[in-house]
Amino acid sequence: MYNLIVINLYEIALKTLILKELGSEIEEDLYTDLLNLSRDLYSRLDPSLRNKVTKRGISIIQNSYIGFDSEYKNIDEKYNKLLSVQMAYNTRTLVKIPKESSYVLSTMHPLRNEIYKETSLHAIPGLKIELLENSFNASIARIRGIRYKKHDSSISLLLKGLQRQGIPFIDRDDMFIFTLPLSAIQPIIYFAVEGKGLSFKEMVKMTNSQCEPILNETYQNLLSLLEKISSLATETETSLPFVEQGEENKGEILPSQVATSEDIRESTLKRMTRTFMTQFTEEKISVSRIRNSYFIAHLTNADLSMLSDFEELKEQLDIVNKSFVTLGKPLNIENTNVFIRDTMLLTPAMNKSLDAIGMLYGFEKKKLTKEEISNMDVLLATDKNRFTDYAVRDAIIPLIHGNYMEHFNFQLKELGIPITLSSLGIKYVKHN
Repeated sequence: MYNLIVINLYEIALKTLILKELGSEIEEDLYTDLLNLSRDLYSRLDPSLRNKVTKRGISIIQNSYIGFDSEYKNIDEKYNKLLSVQMAYNTRTLVKIPKESSYVLSTMHPLRNEIYKETSLHAIPGLKIELLENSFNASIARIRGIRYKKHDSSISLLLKGLQRQGIPFIDRDDMFIFTLPLSAIQPIIYFAVEGKGLSFKEMVKMTNSQCEPILNETYQNLLSLLEKISSLATETETSLPFVEQGEENKGEILPSQVATSEDIRESTLKRMTRTFMTQFTEEKISVSRIRNSYFIAHLTNADLSMLSDFEELKEQLDIVNKSFVTLGKPLNIENTNVFIRDTMLLTPAMNKSLDAIGMLYGFEKKKLTKEEISNMDVLLATDKNRFTDYAVRDAIIPLIHGNYMEHFNFQLKELGIPITLSSLGIKYVKHN
């Protein structure tokens, strides 16, 4: 009841303030007092209600996916010599559009900003939950009409336009999330220099520099699409052209390239940027651009241990069934949100080999003899092309599997690559 009184007072204060903007004469002192009062009332609202009366913009999430693996020569029980680090990367862009949805009695987690439906109130005798929620929703609708009418109209136009393009999306409680196609897979191999290793930070720099042009092009094309949607919003629905996005990448793999120390250069990426776009909307809309990188390997405890900064890196990682991953918050490296996943945790218990994962997608490992596997340094020296073909496949397979796991997770209305197969299974059972 307290929040219902506060939101009604907040609405009254806003209505009075809007009178001055419409030309009514209001004393300056009274106007200032009402302005301060409205801010105070807003701060007293429950966070779940503030979320409903806040101006929310568009979020453009740009993900890089990097499968990686290492090849090394075993020297003794304590030492391995790094021969190469191979990576395979592709990218995907997602767009979050805020959704106007009815308010239900709920609470918001103070740290994660997650909203949970309040069920304890249903046990109070005589409390009419539906009537209470209707009262809140009526006030929320009037407040948004006062403060954000043009803004919400612009968001609605963009939403309808994206839906008419046939872009896949999911409908969540408070937002629509559209997913653009994956880019083609690009392998890259780094041959270790004698006496010099490769750090994880350098891997992030290297892949950022490779993915940045692809993501920038996608970002600009997306803004052009939004501008086109807005410019045609006043025309009939059938006049809005279909913007060809191309077919979802079914595993197209570009020729591999060799990375050198010159490819490890400073990145100019920002982890999250926020701008205000007006070129495609009637009202200013906040557009947040977020950069994430998912690093995926098979046996992260082995491959990460070959990196020169492993002793420092491992202190920031979590261990799940002997695999190094990131739980909760990602790492912040080179202005990028970095997540680490292990395909060992995303395979059935019966057969966890990398070759078995590759067979799921018709992309098996290259075959080498036991002697060649034990002497990879000799193979590198005598048949570099064969070494490269074998090595890059071990990076491509985790990437393909990670892409599939993310796609399956998206169908369950979740984002990102899950950590374990069991967590994905629980979501599947709940979803169905």
